[in-house]
Amino acid sequence: AIAAEIVLKGQREVHRLYQRALQKLPLCASLWKDQLLFEASEGGKTDNLRKLVSKCQEIGVSLNELLNLNSYKTESKNH
Repeated sequence: AIAAEIVLKGQREVHRLYQRALQKLPLCASLWKDQLLFEASEGGKTDNLRKLVSKCQEIGVSLNELLNLNSYKTESKNH
C-alpha cells in the first residue's frame, strides 16, 4: 500500500508540474507531446488523451509533426 501511494503521489506530482508548465508555456508543442507520452505511458485513459489533444487543437498547437501524424497519412496514401 505504501509503495502504491508513493507511485501515485509521484504521478500526481508529475501531472501537476506539467499543468504548471503548460500554464506558463501554452504554445510549447514539445511540452504537450511530452505530457501526452507521459499520460499514455502511465496507462492514461483514452478519453483523457483525447481531451489533451483537443486542448492542443483549441489553442492552436499542432502535434502532427511531433507525433508523426502526417507521415502516417502520407504512407497510407502511398500504399
